[in-house]
Amino acid sequence: MFIRQGTKGEALLAQQSRDMGKAKLALPCLFRKGETLPPTPRQKKSACADRLTVLSLLFLALTFLWLVLAPCSIEVQRLFVAWRVRSYNAVAAEKARQDLQQRLSHDPPLGITVESLQGKQPCNGVLVSPDLPLLLVVMGDCKGCKAGNVKVWQEVAGSTTWRQRLQVAVLFQNGEEEIAQEARARGWALPIFADPKGEITQALNAQFTPRAYGFVKGRLVWKQDEPTEGEVSALQQFAEHLWGQQKANRLLTAWARELRQQAWGNDRRRG
Repeated sequence: MFIRQGTKGEALLAQQSRDMGKAKLALPCLFRKGETLPPTPRQKKSACADRLTVLSLLFLALTFLWLVLAPCSIEVQRLFVAWRVRSYNAVAAEKARQDLQQRLSHDPPLGITVESLQGKQPCNGVLVSPDLPLLLVVMGDCKGCKAGNVKVWQEVAGSTTWRQRLQVAVLFQNGEEEIAQEARARGWALPIFADPKGEITQALNAQFTPRAYGFVKGRLVWKQDEPTEGEVSALQQFAEHLWGQQKANRLLTAWARELRQQAWGNDRRRG
């Protein structure tokens, strides 16, 4: 009886071993040594959440450490102050630009004639030709007389390149006698207008100075829009308005060549 039971138990164990062997053959990839089951989507999501939590805690720890140590660092304080200054300057510059654009919106329309300028004679006796386009530069007050700005326009007015094509004049908000005396002292040979009451300046809405205006036969045809534009830029824009970009560039190149030749001639005479 016991021998039969043992034989039967052995037969049962043998059958189970065969079944396991078949299972291993049917699913070999699950039972190879060194291999594991691929992670499930839930496991991947959990791992990403764990990494994100660790990185967030690390960021918070570093931020807290920086906030604790920053007030003690002179370099950090300097950078912070510089950033605040740049931010303030940027805001102030944008506000100033918007304010200027608002004031420039009251500019006179192109094509008008300025009555207070009609028939007005330069205070230094240099006549204005009605046949040539006029570039009028409003200078504002003559305190210090902005001699550097006038010098550039003096060179334009006296150059061979420009004097047969356009005329340049400047306008100051001072009395005629004062301006005429200053013009004689500095040797200015271009037309200079006096506007002591500010009538012409107000009519042209000269919200910044110097500001250039272009006239053709007494009518306003062009005006300077940006205060950062220099004398050469204003001259180029007016020339482009009159003759187009290509001819304006040729005239500027010829003027630059003329200035170089004058400089070389002065150097030779000094030598």
